[in-house]
Amino acid sequence: MMTRHSIRVRLTAWYAGLTLVALIVMASSVILLVRHSVTRAVEERLSAHHDGLERFANALEVSLPADEVRDELREYAAGAVGGAFFELATSEGANLAHPDVSGWDAAIASLRPTSPSPRATAIDFLIGDAPYRASTRALTIHGASAQSIVAVALGPTDAALASVQRMLFWLLPLMSLIAAACGYVVSGRALRPVDRLTQAAQTINVENLHQRLDVPPAPDELQRLAVTFNGMLDRLQEGVGNIARFTSEASHELRTPVALVRTTAELALRRDRSPEEYQDALTDIHTQSREMSDLVDDLLTMARADAGVEPPPETVVDLGAVAAAFAASWRATSRFNLVRDDDPIMIRAEARQVQRLLSIVCENATKYGPEDGEVCVRLRAENGRAVIDVEDDGIGVAAGDLPRVFERFYRGARARAGEATGSGLGLSIAKVIAERHGGQIMLSSPIRALDGRATSARGTRVTITFPLATPDVTTAPHTRPAQ
Repeated sequence: MMTRHSIRVRLTAWYAGLTLVALIVMASSVILLVRHSVTRAVEERLSAHHDGLERFANALEVSLPADEVRDELREYAAGAVGGAFFELATSEGANLAHPDVSGWDAAIASLRPTSPSPRATAIDFLIGDAPYRASTRALTIHGASAQSIVAVALGPTDAALASVQRMLFWLLPLMSLIAAACGYVVSGRALRPVDRLTQAAQTINVENLHQRLDVPPAPDELQRLAVTFNGMLDRLQEGVGNIARFTSEASHELRTPVALVRTTAELALRRDRSPEEYQDALTDIHTQSREMSDLVDDLLTMARADAGVEPPPETVVDLGAVAAAFAASWRATSRFNLVRDDDPIMIRAEARQVQRLLSIVCENATKYGPEDGEVCVRLRAENGRAVIDVEDDGIGVAAGDLPRVFERFYRGARARAGEATGSGLGLSIAKVIAERHGGQIMLSSPIRALDGRATSARGTRVTITFPLATPDVTTAPHTRPAQ
């Protein structure tokens, strides 16, 4: 529903206001132009009367008596077009023509200099209630100097100017109203696709996030708006789908250990048992409870990462020292080799988180490798980044599983077919830790072939990179190995 503050009303108001300003400027320009034109026309009439009076006076015979000259000039003035008044005087002061108009002498007194000026000057005055403009000019009549004063009526020109002003006075609001009406209609047509997009967006909710807005065919702002909205809906649908899938998979992972704990407890309580049987039952319950606890911790880590509540690390650690501390706890459980330079590799990170990342990757390498297999960790600095390569000679990852190994709860076909257990969250958590520290993690497999045959290729390489830290950050103290 349209309100007085709607975009359509505001567009209409702006359109009408700008149109009114433009019309006022145009009207002012028209008035100035008309005023200039009528003023120039009056001056041209005055000049033409001066010229005509000079020609007429020179056409008279020199021998005519002064009274006859005055009569001829009076007749000439009476026949002048537009009701002009003439005054003609010789340099000796003889008055050859003088209008019989009350107040004439007082009105043109300023135009009678003691010596005639070669340039005409003009004044405006009133005779009765009628406006006039008079000008003076120096003439030459039969070789003698003379001065002429001509006055023409300004009534017609003033009336024409007033008529133009009245017309513009009524035309401006009329044109403004027409512009406002046109602006209201045009803005309504222009905003109609926005209304359709709004109505379509209002029908989309969590239950039908698959719906999309219709994209207008014209490549304009509305098309970009619709494309942007559809992109936002794509991200929302993906996010909601991830949440639903995450909840479903987490419930599925928790269902098995919870069922085992419940079943074990119910069987143990069904009848009296020996202490050894109770101990075996409690051991099974403890094992399943620990798996559930680990899974809940992993889910909490993923939830905190999704919420973005953990700030980026501020301390700087030596990656070589962190890896060496981690290696001390792993050499006793597997064939573990750490290859690094003596030079420190400083990164901005939390030591415990880096050790947990290494633990996840190395646990996978050990879990899916042979009993006598080897896990090799290599550290180096390259192109402004710290690089960790973790290689194993295990079963490797199938080519079809490589694009999905970092997805939550995903386990490859080879992992599902083996005896190794897990929730499928390990590499997802490793990716979260790496990205939180501004790094990246990549996996490639296979990395070697046995007996020169591609079909027997095996082994996996996980490459983790971190940006090297700037030297102006305080180095963190030594951290104990992750347990």
